[in-house]
Amino acid sequence: MEEKIEIEEDELKIKVSKVKEKYSGIIGRISLSQHTPATPSTFFFWVRNDVNLHIEPGGIITVEGEVGGGEAIKIVGIIEDVKAMSDVPSSISEFYSTGYGNPEEEVSVERPVIREAKARVIKRTDERVEPIVKKWPVYFASHEDIIDAYAGHIQNKNRILVGFTYDERKQPVPIFADFEYIFGYKGAHFNIAGCSGLAAKTSYALFLILSTLSYAKQHHTGNIGIIAFNVKEQDLLKITKFKEKFHNWEEIIEKLENHSAPQIRKSAELWREAKNNNIDPFEILEDEEIKILEPDRDYKFGFADIVELGENTPDIFKMMFDPQDIDDNFEALLSGIIEDYRNESFAGIKDKIKQKIQRSSSQSGGQGRPSRRYSATDVYIGGIPIHSATIAKFLRRYEVALSQLRKILEERTPRIGTTKRIPIHKLRSGQIFIVNIEPLPDRGKRLVFLSTLKMVNKILEAKRERKETVELWCEDVDISSFPERVAIFVDELNKFAPRGREFSPIKYPIIDIAARGRSLGLSLIGAEQMASQVDGEVLANCSTFAVGRVHPVEIRDKSYDWIKGDLKERVTILKPGEIIMFHALHNAPVLLNFPIPLHHLIEGA
Repeated sequence: MEEKIEIEEDELKIKVSKVKEKYSGIIGRISLSQHTPATPSTFFFWVRNDVNLHIEPGGIITVEGEVGGGEAIKIVGIIEDVKAMSDVPSSISEFYSTGYGNPEEEVSVERPVIREAKARVIKRTDERVEPIVKKWPVYFASHEDIIDAYAGHIQNKNRILVGFTYDERKQPVPIFADFEYIFGYKGAHFNIAGCSGLAAKTSYALFLILSTLSYAKQHHTGNIGIIAFNVKEQDLLKITKFKEKFHNWEEIIEKLENHSAPQIRKSAELWREAKNNNIDPFEILEDEEIKILEPDRDYKFGFADIVELGENTPDIFKMMFDPQDIDDNFEALLSGIIEDYRNESFAGIKDKIKQKIQRSSSQSGGQGRPSRRYSATDVYIGGIPIHSATIAKFLRRYEVALSQLRKILEERTPRIGTTKRIPIHKLRSGQIFIVNIEPLPDRGKRLVFLSTLKMVNKILEAKRERKETVELWCEDVDISSFPERVAIFVDELNKFAPRGREFSPIKYPIIDIAARGRSLGLSLIGAEQMASQVDGEVLANCSTFAVGRVHPVEIRDKSYDWIKGDLKERVTILKPGEIIMFHALHNAPVLLNFPIPLHHLIEGA
């Protein structure tokens, strides 16, 4: 019986060996020369002379060999550079050898062309950090090699799907990241850059959101909810539109497979593989799991509300004004208004200040001329003398703000009713709240975004202290079922946290969250067209980066230094549905593919 088992095992090994030979074979060997030295993190290899063998930046290869004592070793790497050359020293030689520059003349003898590639180490099975010293054979990486290289060190319970790459047979291979390094508590924050309109930023963010919600349903450790801000366009608001036309998974796959566009057909196998990894949009996006919040219809703020949410500081109040209007005097006035009128309405504040100006003017002798006892600055608000010019400036800006923010500000009552309070505390694990701020001007977007951040931060702080209630909207609310972690998605991150000295009133709260969010379980999924325009501290605190197609000038910025060689050049020609990603627990980037959002099927039908 044992002999029969041994024979069967030998036959299986032979079959596996033949399959490997059929699909890959040796595609080259390690090159060790003065011009192509190996380092602990990179190595070169020459490529088999075969015009049908295609080597591209972003491809994944495996090196196999033995070290001292017969220990088998496997090294998996990603190709960064590829070049082709011959032994001809220059184009001059080529010119003379082709009929003295006659391009129509057939070349009698084809010179051999050598292809050389540079790869970056993703994983060594022996875990040594040293250069390769032997001319070992190189293969295309198998399905198993790729998964082991990128996820072999990630516990199964922490694996979250972030996209797909392809193996030697052009079959999709799932790529996993570590949940705890994206959403806390070991690491946090995910940044996505890429040109608009090329199915990169928001489309990939939607796939990541679906994967995160799926993870929350599959793992009890994945206690997470998502708050997504719809900043522009309508992608987030259409996330469930596919259900209006399709009633089951089979209908979607059939539509994808029979679509006229190759990129859409490609999504069929990616969605099928996503389904195999438990990402089912029908199940994830059930009606009770998604809530879309519209300004005016679903949420508004009274003045007393923004004072309370801002913890009696002008943090949220100053979001109502243009950044260039806020100087020290203006901010002092805002603090004074909060001190004196925290329980007033927006309209009431305006009336009270005008009355105070009139009384001050009367005491100063009328007609705005001060007496000897008073100066032009003697309008006291919050116990602080405020210059009349600053107050006049405030009132003008205040009128403009109230006019522009009519959708979200309740002018006549200090506090909004319970039906119009943004219900962040009702978020549950596996749910997504989509807050639509697209109809609002920039000042309104900032106000809603910061108010939400403040609420989430306050709830998570209370949960960390094991509290079951927290004071919001001047009453105690139950937070016992609130998620342990929250991910916040926002597009146009560069407008909220711009790089350099450009002032944004919301910039420093975002920097603070980037620095402290990991320990709270608060993570930021930020997207923008150009990472070069996002604050450096925010990017430095991100555990994971993804980039779709970007402009050749943009890719030169230091924000993309994690992409090397020709792989960086490939970023400028990435196709829709492709990104290059780097994760904290991956030793090298990976070229990812992701399926199109399903609502695009309806738009393109």
